[in-house]
Amino acid sequence: MNEQTKSYSWLPWLISISIIVLIGTLASYYSWNWYRYVLDPWTAANGLATIVAINEFGQGIADVGPHWEYRLQALASLITIFVIGPSLWIYGELKNEKKSADDEAHLKKGFVWYVGAILICGGLVFAVPATITKGIVFNNTWESAAQIPKCG
Repeated sequence: MNEQTKSYSWLPWLISISIIVLIGTLASYYSWNWYRYVLDPWTAANGLATIVAINEFGQGIADVGPHWEYRLQALASLITIFVIGPSLWIYGELKNEKKSADDEAHLKKGFVWYVGAILICGGLVFAVPATITKGIVFNNTWESAAQIPKCG
């Protein structure tokens, strides 16, 4: 490799993030909801909690149904985000490391690497805001509880 060639190790990540932004833009423009089944376990969990609450308040009876479709959707999303995505990414890294030791090898990532990186980035798009929101709600709950005067 000559000295005029630059090494851009961040370029594959930029491509992965650009693909996530493109998919997100197209999904919002065309009202696609399929990505939620793959990357968003919180929508399924919120749907289940909403169904249980409506049944309990509407009928006065606690809902004890298993609601397997929501539970399986949330489980599949969690496995996709936290197991399949990182596994594909690591597999792609190992495969790329074995394939070539030259400086341009990091630009020639395989399809598996890109799928793993896209799943990781897409999962973070949903996981980070959900975690922050959960922390804020938890903190506000304790602050509200502290303001309630105690009886007795």
